[in-house]
Amino acid sequence: MRGSPYSRSCALTVWETINSLRFGDLIEVEWLDASESTGRLKDEIHAELTKIVGELIARNGKRKTYDEAIMELIAFWREHH
Repeated sequence: MRGSPYSRSCALTVWETINSLRFGDLIEVEWLDASESTGRLKDEIHAELTKIVGELIARNGKRKTYDEAIMELIAFWREHH
């Protein structure tokens, strides 16, 4: 956080937001794990896949890779089509 004039105010905003959350609140978190990015996906596709990985983690509390998320999407599609 050192060096940026915005670091302290941004950190406070983040903590204020986290502290205001209540059980059952729906949150959306976007992140990029650089080890999982190949640079071959369009940004909007990568963003959607990242959201799906987050939803899968929220369901069972276990970290999922992009490959696992894609395989779950394929399995779901096969079940329902």
